[in-house]
Amino acid sequence: MARADVPRRLQDEFRRLQGLGLGTSLHTVSWRPGGRQDVDAEVIGLTAHVYATNQKAAVVALRHEMFHFELVACAAPYVRVINRLLSEVNEEVYRRQERLAEALAELLEGRRDRSRSTDEAD
Repeated sequence: MARADVPRRLQDEFRRLQGLGLGTSLHTVSWRPGGRQDVDAEVIGLTAHVYATNQKAAVVALRHEMFHFELVACAAPYVRVINRLLSEVNEEVYRRQERLAEALAELLEGRRDRSRSTDEAD
């Protein structure tokens, strides 16, 4: 298959995978051969970008990326729960730190007052 046919083949595979329920929220696939050397494909925004330079590798990379996109979506509820929990814990830690800092400040102030009154009595 000619290099010019790769975008059409990727688009066909993209639609086929979406027909199977994968990556349905993605809008398009973009072939940018050699655009990145460190990855064969990635999703940015709502576009699957494929960087593999030949058709077979490009189709495999697209499939992998769409599967990965769905797997990440499966974990999203856990991420939301963990982030909410961390936020609540951070708020509690902050409140405790503030109470402790206030108590220490009052304790230090009380020592200063006692020290001054002792100095004045001498």
